[in-house]
Amino acid sequence: MSPFVAALAHAGSRLSDLVFSEAALTEDLLLVEAGDGGVPSALGIFEGLLRGHGVVLNGDVRVGAKLFAHPAPAGVMAQVDFAVSHPALAKTLVESFAGHGVTWREAVGGAVNKFERGALHPIVEGLFRAAPDQVQRERYEHPDGGFEFVLGAQLNMFTDRPVPGAGPLLDRLLEALRSEPLIRKVHGLRFFIAYLDGRLQTNEVLLDGERWVGGEAVVAGSRAPLAEGRVAVRLFGLLVPVSDQDSRSVGP
Repeated sequence: MSPFVAALAHAGSRLSDLVFSEAALTEDLLLVEAGDGGVPSALGIFEGLLRGHGVVLNGDVRVGAKLFAHPAPAGVMAQVDFAVSHPALAKTLVESFAGHGVTWREAVGGAVNKFERGALHPIVEGLFRAAPDQVQRERYEHPDGGFEFVLGAQLNMFTDRPVPGAGPLLDRLLEALRSEPLIRKVHGLRFFIAYLDGRLQTNEVLLDGERWVGGEAVVAGSRAPLAEGRVAVRLFGLLVPVSDQDSRSVGP
């Protein structure tokens, strides 16, 4: 007699008395790690993208990519936090992207694809001067000195309709930024905004990875890019300090 059956007999029960219910996990799943069920290494992909642009990492420059799993109604959802530590940065830079797919490879690949389109090139050009043809650049005058704004591509999500460029909103944000002190380091500026039928649902404006309330006020007072349906816009860029002698200097 098996120990299980013996335990039932001891309790005065029979196998026919068992009632099975839906299985449930009593503890959180372990963190997703490379090699677990075919999960690709987001860090390996990130380092490969940098090598593809001729970027050589050394002891003063460090990169990271941390993968998080999230519940999804179907398939899997992966969030990847891409991090860069560089002497020219005011703070360690962390840009987060999410991807969804049937497999972990698809989900991680979707997150990496968004990162590559929206944030990689400003990072590579702003810090390493290695992607001059894949970013937009403009001079930005600030009370604390001149900067060059190195801007990535606008990411439009949740709609297949054309979405107007976010240039006017960005201009208003940069105007409001003149009231914020900026040290002579490289600063990251990013916003992610989402609307439903013209109503603001998500208002996230980050300066050096921290919530910027003044920027959120600018977004709150702006018009939606589309009056109907669901739409989200994400835009990221680096403010790189410049001097009159070198318009492409990344500062100390």
